[in-house]
Amino acid sequence: EHNMAYDRGKGCPGVSPWITSTMPAHWWYVEPFAGLAAVYRNKPPAPRNTLVEVNPDTVAQLNAWRCANDHNPLAGLFDLVHCYGLVWLEEHAGELADIYALVYGDPPYPHATRCKTRMYGRHEWTDGTHQRFLRIVTQLDCNVAVSSYHNRMYARALKDWNADQRTVPTKWGGPRVEWLWTNYENVPAPEHFVGNDYRERWNTKKLLRRWRANFAGMPVWQQRAVLSELAAEHSQACTAENGVGRNVPS
Repeated sequence: EHNMAYDRGKGCPGVSPWITSTMPAHWWYVEPFAGLAAVYRNKPPAPRNTLVEVNPDTVAQLNAWRCANDHNPLAGLFDLVHCYGLVWLEEHAGELADIYALVYGDPPYPHATRCKTRMYGRHEWTDGTHQRFLRIVTQLDCNVAVSSYHNRMYARALKDWNADQRTVPTKWGGPRVEWLWTNYENVPAPEHFVGNDYRERWNTKKLLRRWRANFAGMPVWQQRAVLSELAAEHSQACTAENGVGRNVPS
C-alpha cells in the first residue's frame, strides 16, 4: 500500500477509531483540511465523501494512494478538491445545510499549542485565521467535529459544544492530549458489547465474521456498491429515528 504515514497523531493506533466512534450517521462526509485523510481512511464511507486540501504535494499523495490502492473500496469513494478549506466551507455552507452532512475539521493547530511552529510552511495559520475558521464552523447548519490541542481561543468559541479528550502519541515531543469538540451528542457505538447476553454476542460475532468473509470475496466494484448502499440506508434510518429535518438524497 502507498505510504500514508502522517506526522500528527490521527494515523496512530486507536486515534481515528476514537474520533469516528463519536460520529452520527451522515449522507455527506467532508474534511476541509484533509491532509492525508487518516480519519476518512479509518471510517465507514458515506454515500458522498469530499476531501479538501490546499497543499499540492499532499493532493498528489492522496491521488497516488488512490491509484496504488484500486483494490481498496475506500480509494474510489471520495471527491478530492484542491482548494483552501476555509473558502470551500464558506462557498458550500448553504449546500451543507440542505442535506444530512458531517464536517470534520482538523486544521493546523494554534502556534501556542505546538512544539514546532512551522510544520505547515506557507500554509500556516495566524490567530486571525483560526478565528475565521471558528466563526465559520459555529455558523454551519450541520453536524461538525473539530480537533485541536486545548487552547483558550477554541475553548471559548466552542464552549457550548460537547468536548472529549484523549492522550495520543505524536512525532514531535512525545504524547499530547488531543481534544475533540462536537456540536452533536457523542454516543460512541458499543463495539465490544453488542448483544444482551453471551449467546447474542456470540451469534453477532459469527454473523459479522461471515459477512466480512463474503464481502472480502466480492470484486472491488461490488464492494463499493455495497458500502454506498449500506451507508445510505443507515443514514436514512437514523434520520427517521431521530427526526432530523434534513433532506437526504435518494
